[in-house]
Amino acid sequence: RNGKGTTFEGGMKVPTVAQLPGTIPSGIEIESPASMLDWLPTIANLSGVELDPAVQIDGQDLSSALRGQSYDASSRLFAYYSHGQLEAIRVGDWKYKKAYDGGDFAVPGPLRLILGDKLGLKPHGPMLFNLVDDPGEQNNLIKTHPDRAAELAEQMTLFEADMGELPPSITKLDLGMGPFYQVMLRALINGIIVVLAIIGVVLVITAFMLGRWSRRRSS
Repeated sequence: RNGKGTTFEGGMKVPTVAQLPGTIPSGIEIESPASMLDWLPTIANLSGVELDPAVQIDGQDLSSALRGQSYDASSRLFAYYSHGQLEAIRVGDWKYKKAYDGGDFAVPGPLRLILGDKLGLKPHGPMLFNLVDDPGEQNNLIKTHPDRAAELAEQMTLFEADMGELPPSITKLDLGMGPFYQVMLRALINGIIVVLAIIGVVLVITAFMLGRWSRRRSS
């Protein structure tokens, strides 16, 4: 659902391929989710580097899983951040997503017609999904499983509190522009693409008509 820039699965979940001849056997398939944060302890282990035990590492060493040993992610908490904000968490098969107001600014109707929901700006209430039964996040179970939603919401609050004070998100400095100007830039790019597509169609039709006219004159 959705894509980059959102905390739906389409913006967060990607396949991964790992290759290290002589260390990682071929044909290993891992279906359980992992995190980009896992690469630091994993690569450190595979390369023989000892991490400072005094430094808290957020990721988990997956070197044994890459070698074909069992890996269980059913109790792990995966945090879904966007622009420095914690918007969702996943624990086991369940994912809880906080309510979203559509951002700090309103996107004009004409822009929504051009951009659709590609930027993930459509407001929504709190959401609960079972990602095994519903990987496309189409069935919001917030009303049928309120206890599970409340449990995950509490876990999210505790996780965020445990992080302590964080520095400003670097994504707020993207291109040196605020959200409004980023949306306007994307809208401009989409508009240019549409204009170029129209020009291309007109040129094809014109070439076709000129071809027919030329053949008629020559006959």
